[in-house]
Amino acid sequence: MTLHITDWLMTSDVTPESAQRLPSLPGQWLLSWLPGELLTQEQALSGMIVDEILSDPAFVDDLGAVEMATLHAAELGITLDEAVIRLCARVLERTALRSGEIGPDDIEPGDIGPGDRGASTTEYGPVRGHPHLPHAHRTPVSLHRPRHTDHDLSAAPS
Repeated sequence: MTLHITDWLMTSDVTPESAQRLPSLPGQWLLSWLPGELLTQEQALSGMIVDEILSDPAFVDDLGAVEMATLHAAELGITLDEAVIRLCARVLERTALRSGEIGPDDIEPGDIGPGDRGASTTEYGPVRGHPHLPHAHRTPVSLHRPRHTDHDLSAAPS
């Protein structure tokens, strides 16, 4: 389980999801599985960690890993259950696309990130409040919930 992080992109060797820094919005990142949500670099990293933990079968029975994923999901303003649902939806979208059940024209903007179409694609979907990017077709993640940033995520789970 390894995250590859540059100044512009976060990828994983476990999952096809990714995060990308927005050149037109300094300090803002988009996470492929949370289209439309502007995030800080730390929040994007939390999103990638949640995805890696949930994507690795070795962590299924690891309560420390589940607790860590829960804390990182809170950094995004969502519950772990919401993260699981959103990530499962992404898996179903990719599976349907690969099987031919749906075609690329059936996918709405933001449904699939660059990990799904190749490294040169940077479609991360809509961003609320930015008219130069497409409008969201999904409900915003943190509309009524504040993002929780009062916990220390630097320590390994016990």
